[in-house]
Amino acid sequence: MVLRNFCLVGCTDPCNEVVRVKDASGHWKTFYVRDKLDTGGFSQIDLVFDKVSKRSFALKRILCHSKDDESKALKEANFQLNLPDHPNLLSCIASGLQHVSRRKQGAISEVLLVLSYSKRGTLQREIDHRSARNVMFPLYLIKTMMIGICDGLIALLSFDIPMSHRDIKPGNVLLFEEMRPVLMDFGSVTPSILPIESIRDAEKWKVTFCY
Repeated sequence: MVLRNFCLVGCTDPCNEVVRVKDASGHWKTFYVRDKLDTGGFSQIDLVFDKVSKRSFALKRILCHSKDDESKALKEANFQLNLPDHPNLLSCIASGLQHVSRRKQGAISEVLLVLSYSKRGTLQREIDHRSARNVMFPLYLIKTMMIGICDGLIALLSFDIPMSHRDIKPGNVLLFEEMRPVLMDFGSVTPSILPIESIRDAEKWKVTFCY
């Protein structure tokens, strides 16, 4: 549920949108939109504020142009909302579905995910920043980040049904305190073991690596 109004919750700038979504226990949580952080092909990231905890979070909006898109986005939201607490997997605080009345970009709805917020941003952003200044990563930091990424992947493989991320790249790794890497964007996740029962199945997965 999204409510558009004016709020005063101690934000630096007035909020023009209130977002109400449910957590994993089914309880309603309220967040106040403060700023737009990033925009992708079919998603947008906003900065939101929780006046109860006095913390900022990231709100991911996935635009859905069909019921199939909506189903996939809800599947991603449900998967992330029920992830176990792990230092290298991005936690989802709450999620919800909002029908779009103005049909922005031809969308019929948007799935909302409230996620932990990283001020530093993605590993790709850090790479670009260091490249622009010609500053290399120290070896110990590379090792630390690789170990953290692998720990996140191992956690996914440790589920009752082992899962593979299948979209590991610097843009899908957030950096938190002390450069702790955290895997995000679980839209491509699938069971690690995939049955290949036809040529079509083989063609579908032949270029997919089991991350």
